[in-house]
Amino acid sequence: KVRTGATETLLYRYDAIAQGPAPVAVVLAESTQDVALTLRLCNDAGFAVVPRGGSSGLSGGAVPIGPCVMIATNRMTQLTIDPVNRTARAQPGVITDMVSKTAKPHGLYYAPDPASSRQSTIGGNIAENAGGPQCLKKGVTGDSVLELEFVTADGTVQRMDRTGLDIPGLIIGSEGTLAFVTDAVLKLEPIPAFTRTAFAVFHDLGKAGRAVALITAKGLTPAKLELMDQNSIRAVEAFMQMGLPVDAEALLVCDCDGDNLGTVTLEIEAVEAAFREAGATTVKLAQTLEEAAQLWKARRSVSPAL
Repeated sequence: KVRTGATETLLYRYDAIAQGPAPVAVVLAESTQDVALTLRLCNDAGFAVVPRGGSSGLSGGAVPIGPCVMIATNRMTQLTIDPVNRTARAQPGVITDMVSKTAKPHGLYYAPDPASSRQSTIGGNIAENAGGPQCLKKGVTGDSVLELEFVTADGTVQRMDRTGLDIPGLIIGSEGTLAFVTDAVLKLEPIPAFTRTAFAVFHDLGKAGRAVALITAKGLTPAKLELMDQNSIRAVEAFMQMGLPVDAEALLVCDCDGDNLGTVTLEIEAVEAAFREAGATTVKLAQTLEEAAQLWKARRSVSPAL
């Protein structure tokens, strides 16, 4: 469970865009007890510890800044679904997408959907309070966390829910600086029966911003509403060759969802009307699930394309 070789530790010095010095040692934790023991030993020795999940972060949260022991959570992948209470219990190394995939047979899904969901882990999402396109309607990671098990620097293991003094809420988003999350109970949502996707092309970035303001002013709450500016559009098109309008200044993609087709249809039509009112040059409704998936694939590809 411990790696100290120079070649092996070099692999653990980076996240998606940044890198630091190699850790002195990497602990491949498999349990809460492994984490607690490592933290206690390092605390007694006055040695820094850095948690690491899928290394997909963009803010340096998993990057060493000096001599440290890194605790990698990739082996902590236990995941159970409770369909009656609509919850998932996940260790920190569980890949984000796996929660929804495992919950899908029960008609449920996990709402937070960062662009890195195929690589990022639940522990990393909690550490960064990750969002994603659905945060507009469903909130960020912290809005779906019901309970945390965590280990403090001296190796003490604690479990707390969100009632009373919200200690888990303090830990969520603290990038591993306050405690090391080893287990989480997550809220699951019913899969909406209907989803409609619309997109709009703008040759003026300000008009795209006005479209977003109009949608909000109309009292609409889309499931997703995301903007790609011209640099993003051109980067993704060069990377993926998807036929995106590279001369456009902005592209807006919107999902409306719900369990009543009539309501969803009215909402997406109101979004399309807002796009046109704001001055979009092109407004289209995705006609198939595949077409909608391609639009969101373009948005999710922005970071790797750049």
